[in-house]
Amino acid sequence: MSRYILAPGNGDSETCDNETFNLLPTEGLSEQIKSIELPRALVPRLCNVRKVESNQILDRLVMKISKTNISRSKDGLVTVGSKVINTKYDNFVVDCCNGQFLECYEELYCLLRKNGITF
Repeated sequence: MSRYILAPGNGDSETCDNETFNLLPTEGLSEQIKSIELPRALVPRLCNVRKVESNQILDRLVMKISKTNISRSKDGLVTVGSKVINTKYDNFVVDCCNGQFLECYEELYCLLRKNGITF
């Protein structure tokens, strides 16, 4: 069984009830990125607050983060293992993708650096 990460797709389907998402494979070298359409209300869009300038950068960052012990809690905060950090995961990812490296994320940058992810 393959594991996938759900990431916003390139499609701008603002007029319909569905939205396009990419399924990024986390295992297997030959796996292809798949696109699916889901109802807008089913999955909260990562980029609701601000738009990411490049979906390719977003896909790469989300893939790298998924291979570490860093994830998003059900409340939208960053979790490292079982420790919850009082930082919004979505805001952190969007800011990183747009090249805005803020001092308030310094703790997360250090954790990512320990896992081999640098900007």
